Amino acid sequence: MSWVLGVYSVSLYFLTSLWYNLRSYLVDNQAYLVGYLLLTGGISFAVCYRMVRLRLLFGAGYFKLFLFSSRVPWRTPAPLT
Repeated sequence: MSWVLGVYSVSLYFLTSLWYNLRSYLVDNQAYLVGYLLLTGGISFAVCYRMVRLRLLFGAGYFKLFLFSSRVPWRTPAPLT
């Protein structure tokens, strides 16, 4: 049980250190932060734009069928009864 207190203390130290030095981290790594925000924002926009285009192109019924169908690769099929 003492290891829990040790892990908690170390994580609390790292979190407070991060909190107090957050401004300097952001200023020092400003270029990386802007690049990350632009990249993730662009990917998010592209995905959302594509989903809206599919919905407008095929209508809401087909779009829902596509998302909630068991034949799409990211969903496992329902067990056979």
